[in-house]
Amino acid sequence: MSVSSVLIVDDHELFRRGLIAAMDHASDRPIDWLEAASLQEAMAVLRGRDGVSLVVLDLKLPDTTGFGALASLRQAFPDQRILVISASTDDIIHAQVVALGAWGFAGKTSTSETFRSLFHTALTSDARPASGSVEPLHVRAARRQPVGYAHLQRLGDRHMHILELLLEGRSNQEIVTETGLALGTVKNYVSAVLLCFEARSRAHLLSLFR
Repeated sequence: MSVSSVLIVDDHELFRRGLIAAMDHASDRPIDWLEAASLQEAMAVLRGRDGVSLVVLDLKLPDTTGFGALASLRQAFPDQRILVISASTDDIIHAQVVALGAWGFAGKTSTSETFRSLFHTALTSDARPASGSVEPLHVRAARRQPVGYAHLQRLGDRHMHILELLLEGRSNQEIVTETGLALGTVKNYVSAVLLCFEARSRAHLLSLFR
């Protein structure tokens, strides 16, 4: 019987051991469990091993911030299947990790049964898990034409909302009406989004997502 190898990346040893204990019988095949407490440790493990079946990645690590760990792993190992776990279950977080190329996402507050089912699917199926939320426009666009999604880790929730509105073709005044922000504040957010994607204009930004 083939053996699956699973790398748990989390800086809390107790959580790693608890997850291993809970998931050890979720697969119908033996599992070779690997552990890392930081992004650099995870990189070293993946460089030293061929064919790691699954990486279970916590977004919050001591040597990176935001979505940096996921973006770095995707860049270094583009074919690696990654299941992201996070203490946050916010839909925006979910959408961003999907946009950055994660196979799936689970909140740390998920029940053992829910996570066990997701874990089993991650090891045995090529299908992505179904999402109960509506995908933001920039995520739907990503499925047609990938762009530099490492940029997304630099955007906050408000910036993501402004990006959504820009991709819908909203004017600054329409964004003011939608968000309740002052016109000057909206202009600052729009400039920050354009700068993030190195876009010369709104038209250029739109072209990146077509």
